[in-house]
Amino acid sequence: MSFLPEKYDKTTMSLLRFDESVRADGKEIVDHKTDSLLAAAYQDDVSVNRITWHWHDEFELCHLLQGRLTFVAGTEQFGIDAGDALFINSQVLHGAWSNDSSTCPYHSVVFHSRLVSGGDTGVFWDKYVRPVHHNKSLPFLILRSDKDWSNRVINNIEDIWTQLHERKDGFEFIVRNMISESFYQIYLHTNDRHAPLAEAEHRRMERLKIMITYIEEHLAEEITVRDIASAAYVSNSECDRCFKCILEATPIQYLKQLRLQRAEHLLTSTKMSVESIALLCGFRDMSYFARCFRNAYDANPLAYRKGNVKRYIHTPLASD
Repeated sequence: MSFLPEKYDKTTMSLLRFDESVRADGKEIVDHKTDSLLAAAYQDDVSVNRITWHWHDEFELCHLLQGRLTFVAGTEQFGIDAGDALFINSQVLHGAWSNDSSTCPYHSVVFHSRLVSGGDTGVFWDKYVRPVHHNKSLPFLILRSDKDWSNRVINNIEDIWTQLHERKDGFEFIVRNMISESFYQIYLHTNDRHAPLAEAEHRRMERLKIMITYIEEHLAEEITVRDIASAAYVSNSECDRCFKCILEATPIQYLKQLRLQRAEHLLTSTKMSVESIALLCGFRDMSYFARCFRNAYDANPLAYRKGNVKRYIHTPLASD
C-alpha cells in the first residue's frame, strides 16, 4: 500500500533551522497544535538539505514514504527505509539527511503529552505517559513495517495525518483515539530498546545541547572552542569529545557547517546582500566565505542564488 500522494510536491522541503520557527537554542517554537487539540501533521522531504539538530517538547511520529534516511537521535545514528516509521521522545535532539539525491518524503505527526494524558496528574500520566516521557533510555523507537504492532502504528500515522489534513467534523475524537492507541503500543514495547544509555552518554548529550545552544545564540560572533566549552563548564578536550562522539565532527567543523547552511538558506529565501549574509553568519572575510561556500555547494554565493529558487518550505498541514 502506497501512502505517497499522487501529486507529491517535491518542492515541499524539510524544516530548516534558521528561521522564525526555531529558537536560538535549536528548540522549535512552532505551535504544534490545531485549535486546542495539541497535535499537528506535516509533510517534509529531506532529499536536498539535511534536517539539522533540533528538539521540541512534543512527541513525534515520522513515517518515511520513499527512499532511505539516515537519522540521528540522542547519541545514535541509524537508517530508516521506506515504509518504516520512528517515534521520537520529548526533548530529544534529532536530525536526518539523505545519503543521495533521491526523494525522501515523509509524514510527521507531532503531539503534546497532554493530548494522551489530559494533564500532568492522574492515572494516564502516572501509569502510561510519564514512564515514556521521563525515560532517558528511550530517545527513539524504530517502527519496522514487518512487525504487526508497529505496522498498526504506521497505519495510524497515515490515518491521523489524513484526519488532521482534512479536518472533517469530529476529526478531533478520531485523532485523539488513534494517537492514544499508538502511544499505548509505544508504551508496551519500550523494552524493545536495547540497553539503557550509560550515565556518561546521557551527561555528554546534555552538555552538547548546552553547547549547541551557545553556538546558535552567538553564530554571528567570533567563537572559539574555549567559548563553546565554557558554556557547558567543560574542558576543551571534553567539548571535542562530545561533538565527535555524537555529531562526528569537531566543534569548529560543526560551527562552520551551521554557518554555511544558514548562509545558503538566506541566499535562497531573502534579498539580503551577500556581504550582509556573510556577516550575519559569522564570516568576516568575504573571500574566505566565498571559498568555503564554493567548496560546500559547488558555486559561489551569487551564482548559487541565481540558480536556486526558494525551496525551503515547511508545510504544517494541520494549521488553519
